[in-house]
Amino acid sequence: MTKQEIKELLTRDFFEDFARQCATIIKAEGAEETLFELLCDLVGRDKGRLSKLGLKKGADVNRAEFRAAYVFEYIYFSNPEFLEKRVEEFAALFPQVKGESAKRHFSKIMAHLLGIIDNDKYHNQLEEVAASCVDWVINQKVRVAVVVWAVECLLTLKARYEWLPEILEEIMENLSENPTAGMKVRLKKWKCHNH
Repeated sequence: MTKQEIKELLTRDFFEDFARQCATIIKAEGAEETLFELLCDLVGRDKGRLSKLGLKKGADVNRAEFRAAYVFEYIYFSNPEFLEKRVEEFAALFPQVKGESAKRHFSKIMAHLLGIIDNDKYHNQLEEVAASCVDWVINQKVRVAVVVWAVECLLTLKARYEWLPEILEEIMENLSENPTAGMKVRLKKWKCHNH
C-alpha cells in the first residue's frame, strides 16, 4: 500500500468501527511502516509531500492527521514492538502534533510506550516529550482525555527530570480545583500511585 492509498482509505466517509477496520486493512497489506511515514508527513506538516497527496487545506490535513493517529493507535496496541524500534522517531514527532484530536492518540500511545521501554536510554528525547506534555496539560483548549494521558506520561517521567516534580505538583493542584467526576476518579488514582 502506498501513502496515497492509505490517505484515500483514511479520508473516506467515516463509518462505525472506522479505525479498527482501517488498521486491519493496513496490517493485512503489511503497510504499518507506510502509515507511520504518512503520520510523520502529516504531523510535520510537510507541505510538499502533503500537496502531492492532494492535501492542501489545513482542515483536510487536520482530519487526515487525526484519522491516521487514530488508526495508528489500533496498530500500535496490536503490536507495541513496532514502536519499540522507533522510540526516537516517535519522541521527535510527539512535540510537533498540532491537532487536538491527534494529541489524544499520541499521548495514549506514549503513556503505554513509556511503560515498556528503557526510559534511561532515551533521556534527551523523552525530556522533549515531558515538556510537550506539560504544555498540553496547561493549554485550556486541550481535551480532558489529552490531559489524562499527558499526566500519565508525566507521572512515569517524574523522577527522571529535576524540573518535573514541582511542575507536576502544581498541575495536580490545578486539576483538583473544580474537577469533573471523571477527573476526580483519576486524581484519586494518581494520588494513590504517587504515595
